[in-house]
Amino acid sequence: MPVLITIQLLLGVALILLGYLIRFQGLHSLLGSFEEQLRRGRVDAGYAGRIGLVLFVGGFLLLATSLATVRFGAEVGVALSTILITALLITLFATPKHDRHRG
Repeated sequence: MPVLITIQLLLGVALILLGYLIRFQGLHSLLGSFEEQLRRGRVDAGYAGRIGLVLFVGGFLLLATSLATVRFGAEVGVALSTILITALLITLFATPKHDRHRG
């Protein structure tokens, strides 16, 4: 269990860092071929910000999950991790690449 908690902590910090760099520092080059897709009109300018925000918030939630695992035990940690991973995947796949209202 200490290995899982360590991995969760490191992954949480990495997600927070990546989300911060993408969302708040504007390092869109961290997203694969973002500039090329932006030029082709496949994504809009806010897409990178939304992905960065999902990573940023997901990192904090992963840190909270790892701390809950330490405090409340493995069962609670596994349940929270499953819910968190499911929510992040739904959010990432549900994030539109462009605004359909602008055409």
